[in-house]
Amino acid sequence: ILLIILVSMISFVGIFVQDTKFMRNILPEYQLGMDLAGYRAISIAVNDGTETIYYDKDGNQVDTEAEDGTSEEVPINSEEVLTGENYQKTKQIIEDRLLDLGITEYLVRLNEDNGTITVQIPEDDMTDTASQFLYTPGKFTIEDEDGNVLMDNSNLERVQIGYGQSSSTTTAGTTVYINFVFNEDSVEKFKEITNTYVESTDEEGNDTSKEISLNIDGSALITTSFNQEISNGILQLSMGTATDNETFNSYLQQASNIAILLNNGPMDIEYTVDQNRYIKSDLTVENMLIPAIIVGV
Repeated sequence: ILLIILVSMISFVGIFVQDTKFMRNILPEYQLGMDLAGYRAISIAVNDGTETIYYDKDGNQVDTEAEDGTSEEVPINSEEVLTGENYQKTKQIIEDRLLDLGITEYLVRLNEDNGTITVQIPEDDMTDTASQFLYTPGKFTIEDEDGNVLMDNSNLERVQIGYGQSSSTTTAGTTVYINFVFNEDSVEKFKEITNTYVESTDEEGNDTSKEISLNIDGSALITTSFNQEISNGILQLSMGTATDNETFNSYLQQASNIAILLNNGPMDIEYTVDQNRYIKSDLTVENMLIPAIIVGV
């Protein structure tokens, strides 16, 4: 009871200490989690680096240096994307991701001149995971075997997660699913993809399937072909089948992270981590004893 009263007093009144001739509240704009347990201060800056682009002898862009080809250094972030509007968009994406992660206590500051963003979040078990969501671009693509982009974030309406009992006769357990739901304008386009990139073999039994890869930030989540047409605009993938709670929660967390990343849209600007450090709380035991003594009396 004493602890409840103490925390309530601190929350609504504050803690005051002698400061020269006046009493000063040492908990202005009080925030319970960050002020009592400390917080993580993470600063991300616009990536000002360059990348090398390679061309073959005919001027076509290729992945690696080509014989008789050329190359050029280009900025990772072009001048066209470094706008105040995109800085604000990035800040909003970060705030939306934090809320979806269940982090309601945070502080996000934007330097509108250079796009640098500073975030303060409580130090707890979620901090390291949450920090990755501050700078991960969240770019979704479906690409063919030559790297041509067939669909991207603009084709996604939402990403859903779910689970159910496995229908397999050999594997009993709970299967975690992730559904990529394409928007109304892209349903027909995805249907065409499922009719083009199909499983097939030649007369000798060799695999001649045409495959697509589903990528997030350039890394393939899955490479596959289709054995039937999908006309409802939903691509369902299994994250895995679990037979125990720990494995189930792991699959569910992976699916949830993907959904949070993609449902809030991609960042147009690429960022790098400039600072990531723990800030210890200024609140001391001596400070806490003051209201405790008062309440005790």
